[in-house]
Amino acid sequence: MSVSTATGPTAGTRQDWGPVRPRPTGVRRVLREMRRQWTAYLFLAPVLLLFSVFTVFSVGYAFYLSFHQWNILEPAKPFVGLDNYTRLFEDSRFHEAILNTIYYTAVSVPLTIGLGLAVALLLNNKIRARGIFRTMFYLPVVTPLVIASIIWKWVYNGDYGLANYYLLKLNIINEPLLWLADKNLAMPSVIITSVWKGVGFAMVVYLAGLQSIP
Repeated sequence: MSVSTATGPTAGTRQDWGPVRPRPTGVRRVLREMRRQWTAYLFLAPVLLLFSVFTVFSVGYAFYLSFHQWNILEPAKPFVGLDNYTRLFEDSRFHEAILNTIYYTAVSVPLTIGLGLAVALLLNNKIRARGIFRTMFYLPVVTPLVIASIIWKWVYNGDYGLANYYLLKLNIINEPLLWLADKNLAMPSVIITSVWKGVGFAMVVYLAGLQSIP
């Protein structure tokens, strides 16, 4: 019995199975991937909905309001163009807010990053109870902001706060300080709270890099 074999330049190629279909590109490719991964988008839908309503829509609507003279007690909201922005840049309180923002960012961000790196380098070594220390440093990150604010408001209390108590015991200060009422101490107090809450996240990021890079 004889067996015939295919010969020639087209033998064993895709031409034996018909013409090759072009791969989808651009929007068609994105839609095709979305159909394949629909479960992922289903799980992301609640978060995307909340983000769209409370962030995207809110920011967009606030930007729209900035071009109008808006008074909640008056029905008329006339369009004023850039007048609100002109008045804003001429307001000394706005200039003070910008300086406070720069001050807060310039101090809190380097401190958070630097302390996070230092803690990560320390906890990357093989020390006893390393997992417990990592958990302790990361706990402030998962602590709700409202609870953290209440805790630190108690620490900074001018009458019975822990900060004044220990500073008086160590004879560092002679009288209780009004941490949140003094204009010279309010910003450093907020920065300390921010650094306390953010160091754990920076630590985790640096630990991931230290353990994955030889």
